[in-house]
Amino acid sequence: MKYILFFCTVLLFSCSSAKQDYNVINDFLETELANKKVDTLFVSREGTPKMYMLELYETAYNERNGEEELVWVLPKITNWPLDSLDIVKEKNIKREKNNWIRFDFKNKNYIPTYYKSIRSIPFSLKHISASNFILYLSRPVFSKDKKHSMFLFSIGCIPFGGCLTENYGLIVMEKKKGKWVQISNIKYQVYY
Repeated sequence: MKYILFFCTVLLFSCSSAKQDYNVINDFLETELANKKVDTLFVSREGTPKMYMLELYETAYNERNGEEELVWVLPKITNWPLDSLDIVKEKNIKREKNNWIRFDFKNKNYIPTYYKSIRSIPFSLKHISASNFILYLSRPVFSKDKKHSMFLFSIGCIPFGGCLTENYGLIVMEKKKGKWVQISNIKYQVYY
């Protein structure tokens, strides 16, 4: 009996954690792509590794009071969701689930596709269109209080890349009135 209760508890928490991942991503995509013409969005099935996100966040966090800036934080963050100890702890947590599946997304025109396929010439030739795009996402990381979340986001057209939106890089979200809203964007500085 104890084992059944334990198993049910673990299952319940893992499902609520996954639902939280879906909610933050779906709230963001709903807002981000609201006014864009998107027929099909091919999602890289393999999530962007969490370490890239944490390295970018850590760089921004370490620069928050300094002169040198390797990254842009727009708008500036005053209350950082993760401190240096949280970053170290998060780096040591291994994710069981990193891949995206179709059921992770509200919009059924989002199709998880293997990265290797996305980068192939036959795939590009078959799906080239002004309204077909490729989405790269990491799994979100949450603050201790679960009121903030962050993930890496990039979207481009097939086959040339290029961003559909100006909003790419590390997306920082906050839960307000039951909905996730973007509060900042962190990305490496690029000069043209």
